[in-house]
Amino acid sequence: MQIRWKYVVIELVLVYCGVLLHYIFPFFSLRFTGQEIYFVDNQDFLWLNWLFLGYIPYALYTHHEQANMDKPSRVQRWITAWKTKCFTTDFWFILRVYSLKLLYIPLMYLAAVHYGMFIFTFLLDFNLSEVAKMDVVPIINQVVYPVGVWLAMWLALVVYLFGYIIESHRFNNTIQSIDNTWFGWGITLICYVPFYPFFAYFLPNGAQDFAFYKNEEITALVRVVLLLILFIKTLAIFNLGLKSSNLTYRGIVTHGVYRYIRHPHYLTKLMLWWIGLIPSAWHYPWLVGPLFFWTMVYYWRARTEEAHLLRCDPSYKVYMEKVKYRFIPGVV
Repeated sequence: MQIRWKYVVIELVLVYCGVLLHYIFPFFSLRFTGQEIYFVDNQDFLWLNWLFLGYIPYALYTHHEQANMDKPSRVQRWITAWKTKCFTTDFWFILRVYSLKLLYIPLMYLAAVHYGMFIFTFLLDFNLSEVAKMDVVPIINQVVYPVGVWLAMWLALVVYLFGYIIESHRFNNTIQSIDNTWFGWGITLICYVPFYPFFAYFLPNGAQDFAFYKNEEITALVRVVLLLILFIKTLAIFNLGLKSSNLTYRGIVTHGVYRYIRHPHYLTKLMLWWIGLIPSAWHYPWLVGPLFFWTMVYYWRARTEEAHLLRCDPSYKVYMEKVKYRFIPGVV
């Protein structure tokens, strides 16, 4: 089968629509910095265009791969179904795939760019001679911890970005199924923009990445613990690798930290939140309620993901029997 160039062009047009979506409709790019909300700007739009240019060779590769396998590409199947009014299960599956990609790829990419900028700016201003004069506690609080947080976030976003973009039989990570339940999509989407800011306005997540705990020494000690949790969280994401993405089934991951609990990523995320809430909750105890809500959101995300994987792959039931607990061994 020859590469059908018109379908390559159609796919590239669809991808660029995703770029424009995040620029023309700024509510798709709502972000939080402390208490401030800002929208995607012209600089971000420039970065998104670089993302599009980088996607072109990948689009050519995937269409070439499908041609070599003598299979029509995903976009080709979707357009054919549209033309023939044959709205089968495959048609809706492909629609969900592109909806997921058009929403998440720009979000992951822009966030990765911003965290990369944080690290680059910090390293640009880094003065080794001044740091050498500091005690251990200030080094942890002012150097090790901030860089650790930004680096962990950047690595996680990069892994997820490539997970959303790259699909290949060579990497055994093609999307075989996408959750088709309204609850599964709803409980996932409220954790991301544009929906998260509206829910967080009424149910604010009071956790802070850079919370201060009574004094510098206690803060440094807590931050060492937080860095260990961040390491496990990042390790869980790397264990998923190119299978990383929401609402999708690409095969079962059972190695690494997934040998011990079924949702290490969610557990570590919630641990970071609850520890980060302590100073705020000391003064505003009512913040415990909203964070309990967000905890339950991730509990139900885990439940819906498991239900989806059970529908897709009988081997996941075997995995659940072997790894009995979702979050805490012996508890839940």
